[in-house]
Amino acid sequence: DVDECLTNNGGCASVASGGVCTNTPGSRTCACAMGYSGSGFSCADVNECLTNSGGCASVASGGVCTNTIGSRTCACASGYTGNGLTCADVDECLTNNGGCSVNATCTNTPGSRTCACNAGYLGNGLTCTARPGGETCEVATVVTSGQTVVSAFTGAASNYSGFGVGSVCEVSNRPDLVFQANLLPGQRGRFTAAGGSAPRLDVVAGPASNCNLNPRVCQMGATNTNTVGSFMNGTMGTVPVFAIVGSGGSPDDFTVSYQTSSPIAGDVCSTATTTLVNGTLTAQSLTGFEHDYECRYLSTPGPDRVYRVVVDPMSKLDLTATPTASLGLVLNLIEGPASACDSPNRVCLGGGAFSGSAGAVRTAAHTNNTSSSRELFVVVGQSGSGTGTFSLTTNLAPLGPDEVCTTATTVLAVGSTLTNQSLTGFGPDYPCLSTSTITNDRVYLATVPAMSQLVVVMTPPAGMTPTLGAINGPAAVCDSQSQVCLRAQEVGGAGLPSTLRVNNGAMAPRDVFVVAGATAGATSGAFTLSASTTSLPAGETCDGPASLAAGTLTSELMAGFSLDYPISSSRTGCRATFSSPDRVYQATVPAGQTLTVTATSADDLILNLIPAPAASCSNTTVACLASADATFSNQAETLTWVNGSGSQQTVFLVVSSFGGTAPFTMTTTIQ
Repeated sequence: DVDECLTNNGGCASVASGGVCTNTPGSRTCACAMGYSGSGFSCADVNECLTNSGGCASVASGGVCTNTIGSRTCACASGYTGNGLTCADVDECLTNNGGCSVNATCTNTPGSRTCACNAGYLGNGLTCTARPGGETCEVATVVTSGQTVVSAFTGAASNYSGFGVGSVCEVSNRPDLVFQANLLPGQRGRFTAAGGSAPRLDVVAGPASNCNLNPRVCQMGATNTNTVGSFMNGTMGTVPVFAIVGSGGSPDDFTVSYQTSSPIAGDVCSTATTTLVNGTLTAQSLTGFEHDYECRYLSTPGPDRVYRVVVDPMSKLDLTATPTASLGLVLNLIEGPASACDSPNRVCLGGGAFSGSAGAVRTAAHTNNTSSSRELFVVVGQSGSGTGTFSLTTNLAPLGPDEVCTTATTVLAVGSTLTNQSLTGFGPDYPCLSTSTITNDRVYLATVPAMSQLVVVMTPPAGMTPTLGAINGPAAVCDSQSQVCLRAQEVGGAGLPSTLRVNNGAMAPRDVFVVAGATAGATSGAFTLSASTTSLPAGETCDGPASLAAGTLTSELMAGFSLDYPISSSRTGCRATFSSPDRVYQATVPAGQTLTVTATSADDLILNLIPAPAASCSNTTVACLASADATFSNQAETLTWVNGSGSQQTVFLVVSSFGGTAPFTMTTTIQ
């Protein structure tokens, strides 16, 4: 046999081209080697990487297949480790922060990593520089008097969202940055934030932890393309003051300027040289004064000016500020002395407005029903961009009969009707009695018999919107900070009667002060007051509750019941009752058993379960055992409570109706 393959590879494709010659008896065969394709007389290299990654790890897993003549090689891509047949991701962030800046956050990704500058820094992540403006009050950028800082909101977080106390705070849920100034005693610090997006500015007195209070207490808030906020340091030491600047829209560049000054006479409480007495000051001007005091948010704040006034014991202050036609005013009262008025914790007693329309007369009043003189500061401020002058009229007078509880002399006896009653000359002393602003109110003495309900009806003249309320005696408690206001159901309409119900579930008479007032419209004209009593209906109070047992109660009425147990959301475990009428049920739950109550009504019902004794219903320190409020009308309210004690327990279910007096159905199971 001749081995043809020994000569010219038997006529097959050359070995270098992948040809394979195989000798056979009397002949030979031609084929292509592994890694090649063809007839054997001609062969071409096969790219193994095109099929299943050539048997290497997949590209998604970090594999790299490289074709070679007749074969392939496997390796792992950068950022992966392995033999090429299998590859695993390398976490670059574990070594030298992945090459990112020390002020950046490294985030591992498959085969790589990303770098992002931390809050308070700007850059590409590989290099990061401190932002000109701190991210929080703890790392605020310190500014000094006369300094202007250029900054930007790009990359900043929203650290101080919300509106804080009294709607004075202005920063919303947008990026914000913080600047700090250290203000010396007796000095005013003035921040100006300027930018095309109308930056928002809050001024917060330090320490830095005050910025994190919930709610936060702002000394001043404003928003405009050129926003100004100032603060007076009336303390004996240096106070850190923080300007929280928030984006008003797009995160564009902005500037913050800071300047200190010594206030001129009458500009702040510590420089208030004018003491008000009875009479009128004319041609008063706000020119040259700064904006230092804000008791409520002002849409367009302007300069303000301060006057001092002393209100004698058992006396009343009435103020009237009358501007010229082009000037809008706001009027505020702040508690003295001057050091308290100019401190971060100043107390605003009243006045203020969201805006003051040009030419509108502003009034404020204060009653001093204590045995000591009271120093106050009257702040007259500009609202809007108008100009002009104003007059300020002061009226200081001893408290007359029926002005407050301490001077109440007129008796509203059960079964009597007082006619030709007037509110003329009376001021607003008890704002807790109404959801609206009271313009005048007057006090009457009343006694609620034992186990009875006092019903008082105020019939106003046409044009007067009345309000009625009651405050627990004695007079010293009524005129103190611990007063308990019982509000009547407000009817909402001029000339319509208002009805007050005061319950006494005790076995002894109860003295109360009935307060008749007006919230809008006419405050002059004669009104009548009538008083009567009825027996307490079952369920009016926890002292005389209705019985609650297993089963269903249908057509339970709320009409005729009054508010006895106002409950706020701050009472642990309770749902707020929004000054709505309530009705009380008593149930006994054996040890280890579950009480379930489901109530349905066309109105929005609120359920609160309170433990015995009956006094716990009005004791705000006693937590509710359970509560339910679906927050909408025509929805079932279901309350469940398990008696996990070793003995049977007496509980009180207080059912409140928010929005009406529609009847309700209540199903109870105890099992």
